[in-house]
Amino acid sequence: MKAVILAGGEGCRLRPLTNHCPKPLVPILNKPVLEYSLELLKRHGIDDVIMTVHYLSSAIRSYFGDGSKWGIRITYSEEEMPLGTAGSVKLAEELLTEPFLVISGDILTDFDLTAGIDHHLSHGAAATIFTKPLDLPIEYGVLLSKETHISRMFEKPKWNDLSDHSINTGIYIFNPSIFSYLEEFASSDFSNDLFPEMIRNKETISLFRAEGYWSDIGTLSNYREAQFDMLEHRVNLTPKGKEIAKGIWMEDGVTIHDDVTLKGPIYISSNTIIHEGATVGPHTVLSESAIIHEKSSVTHSILWENSYVGKSCSLGGMIGQCQIQDHSALADMNEETANAWQEYTKKNS
Repeated sequence: MKAVILAGGEGCRLRPLTNHCPKPLVPILNKPVLEYSLELLKRHGIDDVIMTVHYLSSAIRSYFGDGSKWGIRITYSEEEMPLGTAGSVKLAEELLTEPFLVISGDILTDFDLTAGIDHHLSHGAAATIFTKPLDLPIEYGVLLSKETHISRMFEKPKWNDLSDHSINTGIYIFNPSIFSYLEEFASSDFSNDLFPEMIRNKETISLFRAEGYWSDIGTLSNYREAQFDMLEHRVNLTPKGKEIAKGIWMEDGVTIHDDVTLKGPIYISSNTIIHEGATVGPHTVLSESAIIHEKSSVTHSILWENSYVGKSCSLGGMIGQCQIQDHSALADMNEETANAWQEYTKKNS
């Protein structure tokens, strides 16, 4: 089975992180979020991938190349203008002559894709939607179903619309017959356009209730949480580093000087240097080639590649690539952010 990865979105909700970085390349523990999806596809025997690209597509092509590094083959389908989730897949129609899987390039999940494929084939459906129960589904597409088939769906519903908290996870399996509902070079969306039309035509759309971890990393809060869910073993995916002590994750090639304090959960990437008297953590990720100078403190932060923190600095609640001069005190830890961290810690303690 082939897979289509939707990797063309602009990631507006993650700005300014995505001003110069396409959302599929946003790092989760020093690895692009889309790379975890490639590894998951390979784990389930899918090694032929079509990647739809648009925004900053050259960066995505440069990083993933032909896919041979991961033991897969990648074919790129370029959108000259945004065509929506369904419209972008329609562009690759000639490459999709058998049932195929679609997955968003900005989610982090460890779902059993093989079980979902078996479900699709055994139910004789034209489309299968991977679903998952969620306590607060208001921001997602919610599905109303009878047994294992869809009867109605709401995109970002109101509370009085809800009788079922199963959400649309953005992972699908389709038969090529769905292309008959899509116009070439026309913008269309799976949830708003394709599925309602299929329901009107009494097509079978099956629901696969997936088990495991799933997160849409499209908001800053979800982006933060996903990293620490991984560090706390809530996700069955493999980061680059290893847990050398409880809550302390580290890649090879890290330099740590004397009198450094590490407070987990933290992740320290390769070629990072932490100088004397510095404190790192808790809830902190240092991406590749970060430098933390003497007597500085970094907490509740996710610092991207080549970040620099000078001497005697205090840094809290920061996300992104930072260049901080000596004796600076910077925090993006407003009340809302602080409360979010407290709730996360309480929920997962």
